[in-house]
Amino acid sequence: MTRGGVPFDGSSIRASIFNRVSSSRYRNACSNDQPDKDEFEHGLHSWTITRGVLSAKNDHRLEIDASLNPGNSGGPIVDCGGRVIGVASYIRGSLGYASASQKILELDQRKRGPGVSFTPSASGSIGAMARVSDFTAYGPIVGADFIFFRRVSVLVRAGALFSFDSETVGDRVTTSRVGPYLYLGTGYSFRPIPRGPSITPLVGATQFSYRENATTFTAGHPQDSSMLLAPLRIAPGISIAWRNVSFDYKLEIDVGRVSDSAHLLSVGYTL
Repeated sequence: MTRGGVPFDGSSIRASIFNRVSSSRYRNACSNDQPDKDEFEHGLHSWTITRGVLSAKNDHRLEIDASLNPGNSGGPIVDCGGRVIGVASYIRGSLGYASASQKILELDQRKRGPGVSFTPSASGSIGAMARVSDFTAYGPIVGADFIFFRRVSVLVRAGALFSFDSETVGDRVTTSRVGPYLYLGTGYSFRPIPRGPSITPLVGATQFSYRENATTFTAGHPQDSSMLLAPLRIAPGISIAWRNVSFDYKLEIDVGRVSDSAHLLSVGYTL
């Protein structure tokens, strides 16, 4: 890019503009005081300021009535405090449009790639779950999702499951099962449709440590008993999230006894 036929580099131009705007004399860009021309001629080029009204804005774009001309694209749009709030983009009719500074920062971070920061984003959720196997258990769950590098997800689900399905094996009648449930998994998130739901294939493990309460009939006399079971199982699955609602499906596999595998269904609301 050139100005007056002289090539220049954007970083020095930005620094020059910011120094002028943020200096004490011009900190209030909305005042009627005109800056001294020689102050703006310091450096390689001379500069001018046009004032206007911010007539509309959203997360990505600003609409202004300040005069923009061909060649102004890439220049800063500043508020009355000298803060850069956007970058001039294009003209349509009598109005000028600028890209919001926050959107530009987000695009810059995306262009730099996933390795910019290891700091994860986190969210919590509440919901309900059903575990379907030879018996069906239901219960409330809470969850936490951690997203690293904008795509790698780590999911934690915890809750309490209850089952009152009766099961008779010989002289033993199981009356109820109750216990805590825990799931830990990870996956890679993607959106097949822009602005559509986020899909995350998962690999993980579950543990449902439940107490099985039963009644055993010996010589016709009932005798109550309980047994604590805590199987740790692998659980591949998928999580689909759209806006604040998520749906998880996982297949809990017992490697030793595949017939004891279970289907895990849960729905959650992100807080």
